[in-house]
Amino acid sequence: SSNKGARLFAIFRHPVDREVSRFTFMQYATWEKLYDPKLKDMTLEQYIQSGNVYDNWMVRILTGRMERSINSLTDQDLIVAKEVLRRKCLVGLTSAMEESMTRFQSFFGWPLRGIERNKQEGSKGASISGEACRDQFLVSDNGRLNKNKNTAVKLEKESDLWKQIAYVHRLDVELYNYAITLFEEQAPLYKRNRFYQ
Repeated sequence: SSNKGARLFAIFRHPVDREVSRFTFMQYATWEKLYDPKLKDMTLEQYIQSGNVYDNWMVRILTGRMERSINSLTDQDLIVAKEVLRRKCLVGLTSAMEESMTRFQSFFGWPLRGIERNKQEGSKGASISGEACRDQFLVSDNGRLNKNKNTAVKLEKESDLWKQIAYVHRLDVELYNYAITLFEEQAPLYKRNRFYQ
């Protein structure tokens, strides 16, 4: 309705971690449009230095500035992206995934108890509860948070390559840091909601 503002939610990941994962994914995901066979034998460092990195993806998405020219974004674009986040977005963080999912469930009133969801075909009609579905998404068999199992590149924080990637995505790094601040500031929104547990 016209008297209710729309809300979006997004789960933010540090831009360096996101780029490392994206690069690895583009190397092996032959079924995806992003797959690039030229990257298969390339190192992460070669890729970053190639000039083919799509910089500051989150700022681009939030501002509608999707042109491919590198370094075309400005500080004004960052200001606009921050304002979109502040006014329209419920922020989640991959570093706080369980808390993020609980917050979204609370805010939107998504009931997990009593919901049944069928498994894939061939399972003879077996079903799982909404809570079990959420747990399967969030937690792997070893009890840890689910992650991309194919991320072979291990990058030490603050290494030279880490800093290069952070520089390429410097506006997204600033936006990510702002998202962390919003995540903390938004906590009272969820605690007021009657669905919060």
